Amino acid sequence: MVSAATGLFFIFVWSPLPFGWKGFDGYYGLGLGLARGEGYPTMFRTWGYPLFLGMFYRLCGDQPAVPLVAQALLNALVPVMIYRLVRRELGRLAAGLSAVLAGVFSLSTVYASTQSADTLSTVFFVAGVLCFSAGDKSGRLRFFALGGIALAMACQFRPNLILFPIFMAVIYTAARRRQKGRVKRVLVYLVAFLLFTLPWVVRNYRVSGLFQPTPTHGAFVFWFGSLQVGPYIDNWVGNPRFLFLNPVFDYTIYDHRPLVVEVEDKSPGKQPGGLTRLVYRTDRDAAGASLCPAEKEGSRSTYLIPVQQAPAVVYYYFENRFFSDSGREVVRFYPREGPADPLIFFINKDHLGDADICGDYLDIFDLSRMLRHVSLSCGLPFADRLDFDGDGEVGEADFRLAVGLLSNGRGGSPPERKSVPGTVEISDRADSTVAVFADGSRMLVPHSFSGRITDISFRPGPADPGELDCEATRLLHSRRAFTRIRRQRSQQGVPAPGAARLPAGFPELVLSQRVNAVFYRSEPQEQSRKVALALDNIRRQPLEYLKSRLVQAYRLFVVRGSRDPFTAHQFPASGLIYAVAFLCTLAVFLSMLAGVAVALKRKYSVMILLAPVIYVLLTLGFLQANARFSMAVQPFELVFFAVALQAFLERLGLVPAGEDA
Repeated sequence: MVSAATGLFFIFVWSPLPFGWKGFDGYYGLGLGLARGEGYPTMFRTWGYPLFLGMFYRLCGDQPAVPLVAQALLNALVPVMIYRLVRRELGRLAAGLSAVLAGVFSLSTVYASTQSADTLSTVFFVAGVLCFSAGDKSGRLRFFALGGIALAMACQFRPNLILFPIFMAVIYTAARRRQKGRVKRVLVYLVAFLLFTLPWVVRNYRVSGLFQPTPTHGAFVFWFGSLQVGPYIDNWVGNPRFLFLNPVFDYTIYDHRPLVVEVEDKSPGKQPGGLTRLVYRTDRDAAGASLCPAEKEGSRSTYLIPVQQAPAVVYYYFENRFFSDSGREVVRFYPREGPADPLIFFINKDHLGDADICGDYLDIFDLSRMLRHVSLSCGLPFADRLDFDGDGEVGEADFRLAVGLLSNGRGGSPPERKSVPGTVEISDRADSTVAVFADGSRMLVPHSFSGRITDISFRPGPADPGELDCEATRLLHSRRAFTRIRRQRSQQGVPAPGAARLPAGFPELVLSQRVNAVFYRSEPQEQSRKVALALDNIRRQPLEYLKSRLVQAYRLFVVRGSRDPFTAHQFPASGLIYAVAFLCTLAVFLSMLAGVAVALKRKYSVMILLAPVIYVLLTLGFLQANARFSMAVQPFELVFFAVALQAFLERLGLVPAGEDA
């Protein structure tokens, strides 16, 4: 009753959370979409909580308070389930204390006031452990099956729990090795879990062709954690390696699926009609082909470029043919110069390497190789294109001209030949070549440069050492097509011979296009890329990473506030609230450790109760996680707090020693 009343108070009167009823992870919009009968448009988050919300929105309309009340009432079952579980394992007094603590101090009660998956993941997780314990005590297979189902449901709300059934099965099999039928029980448990997890896996395979049992969000958290090292443990967004968040090029790693090109026609004025076709060629097939839309709805069209084997470069443009009133055939291109200035897309499986295998762009990789060429006389691919001053060799002047071209962005005019924009100084160190820019920022290319973008280092200027937006870092994602550079220099912006010359009154063809941006291509690729970035970070600083993981494991149980708005949510009185939360969670954490020690010393049966806590430490300690991520196991933390409290009461003589133990 206390848990339910507190949850309803937080919903309708005052909530310690600043997010409001609609929450902060986009579940509100996902739930409404499902209620309207729309498909589930992401692999970034599991669908358990959106389905829960969608059910209520379908029945009651857009009333966020309704599902919140339902989850607050479901959350009130947690103290009841904890009582039954602990009563079964440790006795009546410990069970009562655990239930009271879970009813009063559980974080899941707080999060019941906002649309977040944490509360229901706690409910299903505790239910799963309770069923497992009931099966252990009674030997009945149906309890193991129910436990597997409940844990499968918990995973659809909080996917970091997905390995817990396997972890529990291993521990149970080892601890009950002398019991007959233990293998059969575990198999029933795991099969039930897998069967109820299967719909999510099958759906992901159908839309993406990939085996994806967890949402792609986990890779981002893994990468964030790899940035929390050294001085950036409290501010991972300040780590210069955060600059590699976005790739240099538009590319895909999937060479076994067609490229999905989504196009929206934004041409102004009345359109003359005619079919817009996509024309493409590759670095392996100069002949190319012309494609009609695979799907078309209003101004939106979808084209499918056939499978191309990686590594490959796809050059493409759009061609719209129609007849004028005089009967003359007119051709419009997008981009305007059509085949003379096509769009470029790369197919490459190396997330960190140079996908521009044909040297179509001037980019950060070219700058890095130019620096090493100037300093170390290393070989320089596409040197003829990089000789911007036309003196027959690539030197410091060419590097400065290249910096000027990239600093002007894609649309600016290139600097005149022989001109040197800005001040760029090049120096050589024992282990790297350094370019220093006008604002004092630096770009460092190691002598051992392997071709990975992450080998390059960037340093802000001395005036603001914490500012990552500077002249050096702006070059990281800037690129210019050599075809455009050459044309602008030689023709001063005159359209290429193949460019469309439209009769008066006909608008230009203006399109918005994206390649492989559909969620079932982009989200798995971003997952793969973030894992590659995380592993690269760990490889460079393994000891610092291990140290930071110890701190992170501690933070799974203890709230640590921050004044940085990028790492901790800021709201009125947040400093005070974070401080109180820190003291309270620290006290609970220390009490939990004391309770574990007491339970082990007294040889209590704690295998099932302690397993969730150990699991969280093993599986979340290496991520950029926080106490909210471990919320599902917080009731078990409070159980050991209760054990410590019971021991304390026994020492004071308020309860008999060993009561119900």
